[in-house]
Amino acid sequence: MNLSQRLVETASEFKGKPAYYFMDQPTSYAEFNGAVNKFASELEVLGVKKGDHIALLLGNTPHYVIALYGAMRVGATVIPVNPIYTPDEIGYILNNGDVKVVVMLDMLVPLAEKMHGHLPKVEHFILCETEADKGEQELSSLSVYTK
Repeated sequence: MNLSQRLVETASEFKGKPAYYFMDQPTSYAEFNGAVNKFASELEVLGVKKGDHIALLLGNTPHYVIALYGAMRVGATVIPVNPIYTPDEIGYILNNGDVKVVVMLDMLVPLAEKMHGHLPKVEHFILCETEADKGEQELSSLSVYTK
């Protein structure tokens, strides 16, 4: 059993119980699992398959845990990347990690634009909106950019 499967079981058993709190707002296991399902479905639409590498260029937000569990649900390998690394460090990790998809905060768009031509293996950038994060609990506002 993996963590993603365990979340499904936990969400079934403890639907209304809080899975986590973000900015003093609880998110239930059912809501969390629903957001993970939605994100995993979006990854599948983009062609992400078992064994593909996905980089999470995110901070400590619900975006991170939803993307992590969503990637695990489709069988992708997750590569966490600290968003405060330099562009050279991030580029090195993305290239050497054979990353196909980068999930990142929208405030990092200038970084993505700068690095775009130097990342031949990256097919998609998924941007998570940060302005709506004031209490927003899921990856409901995603933008996907394809090379």
